[in-house]
Amino acid sequence: MAAGLIGTSHQSPSPIPRHTPDRFAAKVGEKSGAKRVGLFGGTFAPPHLAHLIIAQEAIQRMALDKVLFLPALVPPHKRGIPISAFGIRMRMVQAAIEKNASFEISDIESRLPSPSYTIDTLMVLTKRHPDWGSIFLILGSDSLLDLGSWKNPDAILGLATVVVYPRAGFPVEDARRTLLDQVELLDVREIPMSSTYLRGRVRRGLGLRYWVPDRVADMIKEAGLYLDTDQSEVKTEQASFGSQPSSPLC
Repeated sequence: MAAGLIGTSHQSPSPIPRHTPDRFAAKVGEKSGAKRVGLFGGTFAPPHLAHLIIAQEAIQRMALDKVLFLPALVPPHKRGIPISAFGIRMRMVQAAIEKNASFEISDIESRLPSPSYTIDTLMVLTKRHPDWGSIFLILGSDSLLDLGSWKNPDAILGLATVVVYPRAGFPVEDARRTLLDQVELLDVREIPMSSTYLRGRVRRGLGLRYWVPDRVADMIKEAGLYLDTDQSEVKTEQASFGSQPSSPLC
């Protein structure tokens, strides 16, 4: 793993790496039968269709066996900001992914010492799952721009292949070239959808049909989520998935 994560390069930029399953499989050279697992961390408040599209695209384009959703408690960049309780976000993600056998969910972020960081989560998961041959950390381009300031970024890059999808307002090309050379770009279209926007829709009295799975929309309505900023379900749980913004599409 290259050591110059924080440095800059004065060389002419080379094309950003993009992968098809065939090209990627040829590069990895992993053990026969070893699982290829994607990790998708985030606040998921609420989980929406773009989350599901990104996860499915990662499975298809990176030839993954499954994607494990990892709801965070309260990411450090959102401390002090009202966030719906971990339990209901877990239930919403479960409802969102229930029809896809390649999607799974873990509550590991609620079980690690606080604060928990991406590198800590990766180390625990690799020890618990020796059958995982390759781990792919799925991040938005907004998180990529901050990756150099996370806890032990070089160790993260050593344990997992970072797979980046585009987010509006955060061009992948803005990341340091030395970092771009160590990640893989998920070749998908930018999806103009975010949990922040959806919470705003609810506060304005607008529906979420076709933005989130039907069961998730029902849960939001039944629990009265996102109607104002002083929600009864808000908790002050302290934990994270990463030391800087690492919550995709949220």
